[in-house]
Amino acid sequence: MLDLKRLLYLIFGLCLGGGLLWILLAEVSVAEVKQALALIDYTVLGYAMGCYAIAIALRSLRWKVLLGAIVPAPYRKVLVVLIVGYAVNGLLPARLGEIARADLARSMLKLPRSKALGTIALERAVDGLTVVGLLALGLGALPAGAQYAKTLNYVLLAAAALFAAVAAVLYVLSGRSRSAAEGWLAPVVRRFGQFRDGLQILRSPSMAIAILLTLPVWAADSSSVWFVLKAVHVPLHIQQLMMTVGIVSLSTLLPTAPGFIGTYQLAFVIAVTSFGFSKVQGFAAATTSQVFILGTHCVIGITLMLINHVRLSGLFLRKAVTDTRV
Repeated sequence: MLDLKRLLYLIFGLCLGGGLLWILLAEVSVAEVKQALALIDYTVLGYAMGCYAIAIALRSLRWKVLLGAIVPAPYRKVLVVLIVGYAVNGLLPARLGEIARADLARSMLKLPRSKALGTIALERAVDGLTVVGLLALGLGALPAGAQYAKTLNYVLLAAAALFAAVAAVLYVLSGRSRSAAEGWLAPVVRRFGQFRDGLQILRSPSMAIAILLTLPVWAADSSSVWFVLKAVHVPLHIQQLMMTVGIVSLSTLLPTAPGFIGTYQLAFVIAVTSFGFSKVQGFAAATTSQVFILGTHCVIGITLMLINHVRLSGLFLRKAVTDTRV
């Protein structure tokens, strides 16, 4: 049976991304974008790709620490699962890669999917709060009278409220209380209970280690963005970079077209024009990141999906038979 909710997310994402791209292309000359892309410094871009690879390696280590409190998790397998999940996030809207990551964790790490989703929720909450912090620090670099200053402040307030609420809910759910149910509610209650089991890591020493690892994760991620911008001749100082990383990262939360097309361009354009650079440079930076950073990741992820027989069709189909290994 088709999962209409996820299909609607996909359709909405395609429409949103395509609409934003169409609006931006009405203001940006394609010829000028091509010219900017022709001037890419590929040596600097290589540094960006290297920093991104380091970030992925560190993210895998962080997730291994969280998973290690529940189940033995060999680093190589964790790395494969995370790369595939992030690749699916780049290929599909609505963060469906997190579902794919949980499914693959079940098959490769022998971890119930609901427990895996609990650890992923914690990971994403920490990342969300970190991004909010980067954006808050970076907004101080905006020049007086910046065009998007009010919009960015509203985005900051909304994101801070969202992730603070998520963190509070996850902390409450990480308690050990359990509910019992029979009949048709039993599978739902069981899955929710396993999800809460995954959240119990929040109260363990592993969570502190994961939070500490978040600092080098985002240092590597931010360095990758800095090198991408430098490759298209947009030099930013550290506070400007913080704001850019914050708004670009938050843009990926929206259900959008594959590769974050449209929202990524909009986020980069808003960021770089706030500091006096052109929309063409912002558009070129987004496209460079999508083609060389996200594109390379997706190619590697698809290769790993084929090797491990991962099928994306399961993300859009509801199972007729209840899976007892939830």
